[in-house]
Amino acid sequence: WTQYSHPEDYPSIPHFSPLVGVSHTRFYTLWNNNGFANKGIQDIAELGSTVSAIKEFKSERNTFNYSIGKLSDPVDTDMVTVTMRGAVKQTFLSAAAMIAPSPDWFVGFSRVQMCENYRWVSFMTGVLVGFDAGTDSGLTYMAPDQPTRPYQTIRRLLGSPTMGVPFGTFEITPVG
Repeated sequence: WTQYSHPEDYPSIPHFSPLVGVSHTRFYTLWNNNGFANKGIQDIAELGSTVSAIKEFKSERNTFNYSIGKLSDPVDTDMVTVTMRGAVKQTFLSAAAMIAPSPDWFVGFSRVQMCENYRWVSFMTGVLVGFDAGTDSGLTYMAPDQPTRPYQTIRRLLGSPTMGVPFGTFEITPVG
């Protein structure tokens, strides 16, 4: 995420909030494109806060392990590395971090399957695209707070100012 890749309305101090990730079963969803944001995702996307998401992880029986980490500092790098511990039945991984500043935008991945043919994959890579959590109607990075009522569904950022350009890539490495 650089001024070169995102020249329109580029903020003066761009950054990501701490990344929160969780390993889970197929019965759990942290967030889903075209789904509604829960309190955990809303707080991550609007405030950069992981408190609600962690409370959810701790109370949810289909989650195993969660982690909080930094994405990239400074943001002008294009690779994010995620290391997570899974378990036999918790073979999915989801994560999110706020794009900051922003109204309610975040990057992340959802329900990435880390096992193939009953074996852990050695690593996985993907593209970090931006999403709008659907809880604030701001249209620019520095827009004032404009709560959306009723909430809209989570959707990929495709228009101005991001123009759908990815914010980076990620690499996931499972650990034993």
